[in-house]
Amino acid sequence: MRYKGSVTPRRGGAEVVVSKKPWKFIQTGGGSFILLPLDLRKDWDGAGDDPEDPKSDYAKTRPFAGSVGVVKVGSGTALILGTPLETAVRPQPDGTLFVQRLVGEDDEDLAEAVDEALAATDWTRSDVTFEVGDKGRLALMDSYDTYADTEKDDRIEVALPAGSYTIDVRDVKDDDAEIELHLVRLRRA
Repeated sequence: MRYKGSVTPRRGGAEVVVSKKPWKFIQTGGGSFILLPLDLRKDWDGAGDDPEDPKSDYAKTRPFAGSVGVVKVGSGTALILGTPLETAVRPQPDGTLFVQRLVGEDDEDLAEAVDEALAATDWTRSDVTFEVGDKGRLALMDSYDTYADTEKDDRIEVALPAGSYTIDVRDVKDDDAEIELHLVRLRRA
Protein backbone atom coordinates (compact mmCIF):
# COMPACT_ATOMS: atom_id res chain seq x y z
CA MET A 1 0.00 0.00 0.00
CA ARG A 2 1.41 3.41 -0.96
CA TYR A 3 0.67 6.46 1.15
CA LYS A 4 0.45 9.79 -0.63
CA GLY A 5 0.14 13.08 1.19
CA SER A 6 -0.72 12.92 4.87
CA VAL A 7 -2.77 9.94 5.96
CA THR A 8 -3.43 8.25 9.24
CA PRO A 9 -3.40 4.47 8.90
CA ARG A 10 -4.28 2.43 11.98
CA ARG A 11 -1.81 -0.15 13.24
CA GLY A 12 -2.95 -2.15 16.24
CA GLY A 13 -5.51 0.52 17.15
CA ALA A 14 -2.89 3.28 17.35
CA GLU A 15 -2.75 6.11 14.87
CA VAL A 16 0.48 6.59 12.94
CA VAL A 17 0.91 9.69 10.83
CA VAL A 18 2.83 9.21 7.61
CA SER A 19 3.66 12.35 5.67
CA LYS A 20 4.67 12.66 2.04
CA LYS A 21 8.27 13.48 3.01
CA PRO A 22 8.91 11.93 6.43
CA TRP A 23 12.66 11.61 6.10
CA LYS A 24 15.49 13.73 7.41
CA PHE A 25 18.60 11.61 7.00
CA ILE A 26 21.86 12.41 8.79
CA GLN A 27 25.28 10.84 8.36
CA THR A 28 28.40 10.08 10.34
CA GLY A 29 31.98 10.34 9.21
CA GLY A 30 32.08 6.54 9.12
CA GLY A 31 31.60 5.62 12.76
CA SER A 32 28.67 4.97 15.03
CA PHE A 33 25.66 7.11 15.86
CA ILE A 34 24.85 8.00 19.44
CA LEU A 35 21.38 8.63 20.86
CA LEU A 36 22.46 11.02 23.59
CA PRO A 37 20.18 12.24 26.39
CA LEU A 38 20.28 16.03 26.19
CA ASP A 39 20.80 16.37 29.93
CA LEU A 40 24.12 14.48 29.41
CA ARG A 41 25.28 16.44 26.35
CA LYS A 42 28.07 18.21 28.24
CA ASP A 43 29.39 14.84 29.47
CA TRP A 44 29.97 13.43 25.95
CA ASP A 45 33.41 14.40 24.62
CA GLY A 46 33.32 12.40 21.38
CA ALA A 47 36.80 11.73 20.05
CA GLY A 48 38.22 14.56 22.16
CA ASP A 49 41.60 15.89 21.13
CA ASP A 50 42.92 12.50 19.98
CA PRO A 51 40.65 10.21 17.91
CA GLU A 52 43.06 7.31 18.55
CA ASP A 53 42.90 7.69 22.34
CA PRO A 54 41.58 4.34 23.65
CA LYS A 55 40.11 6.16 26.67
CA SER A 56 38.05 8.67 24.65
CA ASP A 57 34.27 8.59 24.72
CA TYR A 58 34.32 7.75 21.01
CA ALA A 59 36.49 4.67 21.72
CA LYS A 60 33.63 3.33 23.90
CA THR A 61 31.51 2.99 20.75
CA ARG A 62 33.93 0.77 18.83
CA PRO A 63 32.80 -2.56 20.36
CA PHE A 64 29.34 -1.91 18.88
CA ALA A 65 30.41 -1.60 15.23
CA GLY A 66 27.64 -3.18 13.18
CA SER A 67 25.35 -3.67 16.20
CA VAL A 68 23.67 -1.74 19.01
CA GLY A 69 24.84 -1.13 22.54
CA VAL A 70 24.67 1.11 25.55
CA VAL A 71 27.56 3.15 26.96
CA LYS A 72 27.93 5.02 30.23
CA VAL A 73 27.87 8.81 29.84
CA GLY A 74 28.23 10.91 32.97
CA SER A 75 25.48 9.82 35.38
CA GLY A 76 23.45 8.03 32.70
CA THR A 77 23.66 6.04 29.49
CA ALA A 78 23.42 6.59 25.74
CA LEU A 79 22.42 4.20 22.97
CA ILE A 80 24.95 3.41 20.24
CA LEU A 81 23.81 2.52 16.72
CA GLY A 82 26.93 0.94 15.30
CA THR A 83 25.84 0.76 11.67
CA PRO A 84 27.20 3.92 10.01
CA LEU A 85 24.54 4.22 7.31
CA GLU A 86 22.72 7.49 6.84
CA THR A 87 19.89 7.43 9.34
CA ALA A 88 16.45 8.94 9.82
CA VAL A 89 14.06 8.75 12.75
CA ARG A 90 10.41 7.84 12.45
CA PRO A 91 8.37 8.20 15.67
CA GLN A 92 6.12 5.29 16.60
CA PRO A 93 3.20 5.11 19.05
CA ASP A 94 5.21 2.86 21.40
CA GLY A 95 8.73 4.22 20.82
CA THR A 96 10.70 5.16 17.75
CA LEU A 97 12.23 3.65 14.63
CA PHE A 98 15.68 4.35 13.23
CA VAL A 99 15.76 3.86 9.47
CA GLN A 100 19.30 3.28 8.25
CA ARG A 101 19.53 3.49 4.48
CA LEU A 102 22.07 1.68 2.36
CA VAL A 103 20.15 1.96 -0.93
CA GLY A 104 16.91 3.81 -1.73
CA GLU A 105 16.00 7.32 -2.79
CA ASP A 106 12.25 7.34 -3.45
CA ASP A 107 10.34 8.58 -0.37
CA GLU A 108 7.17 6.66 -1.24
CA ASP A 109 9.09 3.41 -1.75
CA LEU A 110 10.93 3.96 1.54
CA ALA A 111 7.65 4.61 3.39
CA GLU A 112 6.09 1.50 1.86
CA ALA A 113 9.08 -0.70 2.74
CA VAL A 114 9.15 0.61 6.31
CA ASP A 115 5.40 0.15 6.75
CA GLU A 116 5.64 -3.43 5.49
CA ALA A 117 8.55 -4.11 7.85
CA LEU A 118 6.65 -2.66 10.80
CA ALA A 119 3.73 -5.00 10.06
CA ALA A 120 6.05 -8.04 9.93
CA THR A 121 6.59 -10.29 12.93
CA ASP A 122 10.08 -11.56 12.08
CA TRP A 123 12.12 -8.88 13.82
CA THR A 124 15.23 -9.97 15.72
CA ARG A 125 15.17 -9.06 19.41
CA SER A 126 18.41 -7.59 20.73
CA ASP A 127 19.60 -8.47 24.21
CA VAL A 128 20.19 -4.73 24.71
CA THR A 129 17.67 -2.55 26.54
CA PHE A 130 17.80 1.22 26.86
CA GLU A 131 16.60 3.38 29.74
CA VAL A 132 15.24 6.82 28.88
CA GLY A 133 15.49 9.29 31.76
CA ASP A 134 12.80 11.54 33.18
CA LYS A 135 13.14 14.32 30.62
CA GLY A 136 13.03 12.03 27.58
CA ARG A 137 14.82 14.52 25.31
CA LEU A 138 17.60 13.00 23.21
CA ALA A 139 19.70 13.76 20.14
CA LEU A 140 20.83 11.34 17.44
CA MET A 141 24.23 12.39 16.09
CA ASP A 142 27.70 11.25 15.05
CA SER A 143 29.39 9.76 18.13
CA TYR A 144 32.73 11.21 16.98
CA ASP A 145 31.58 14.73 17.86
CA THR A 146 30.47 16.58 20.95
CA TYR A 147 26.92 17.92 21.00
CA ALA A 148 28.23 21.51 20.95
CA ASP A 149 30.32 20.77 17.84
CA THR A 150 27.41 19.21 15.94
CA GLU A 151 25.53 21.48 13.56
CA LYS A 152 21.75 21.46 14.03
CA ASP A 153 21.30 19.97 10.53
CA ASP A 154 23.63 17.09 11.49
CA ARG A 155 21.55 15.81 14.39
CA ILE A 156 17.95 14.78 15.00
CA GLU A 157 16.15 15.64 18.21
CA VAL A 158 14.11 12.72 19.59
CA ALA A 159 11.47 12.80 22.33
CA LEU A 160 10.58 9.57 24.13
CA PRO A 161 8.61 8.99 27.32
CA ALA A 162 10.75 7.97 30.28
CA GLY A 163 11.12 4.25 30.81
CA SER A 164 12.76 1.07 29.59
CA TYR A 165 12.87 0.21 25.88
CA THR A 166 13.52 -3.08 24.13
CA ILE A 167 15.38 -3.07 20.83
CA ASP A 168 14.51 -5.06 17.72
CA VAL A 169 16.36 -5.03 14.40
CA ARG A 170 15.37 -6.00 10.88
CA ASP A 171 17.00 -5.78 7.47
CA VAL A 172 14.87 -4.94 4.44
CA LYS A 173 15.84 -5.55 0.84
CA ASP A 174 13.59 -4.96 -2.17
CA ASP A 175 15.42 -5.39 -5.46
CA ASP A 176 12.45 -4.15 -7.53
CA ALA A 177 12.21 -0.88 -5.61
CA GLU A 178 16.00 -0.69 -5.23
CA ILE A 179 15.82 -0.41 -1.44
CA GLU A 180 18.12 -1.80 1.21
CA LEU A 181 17.55 -0.73 4.82
CA HIS A 182 18.64 -1.62 8.32
CA LEU A 183 15.90 -0.86 10.87
CA VAL A 184 16.35 -0.45 14.62
CA ARG A 185 13.12 -0.26 16.62
CA LEU A 186 12.85 0.93 20.21
CA ARG A 187 9.64 -0.15 21.96
CA ARG A 188 8.42 0.50 25.48
CA ALA A 189 9.12 -2.56 27.59
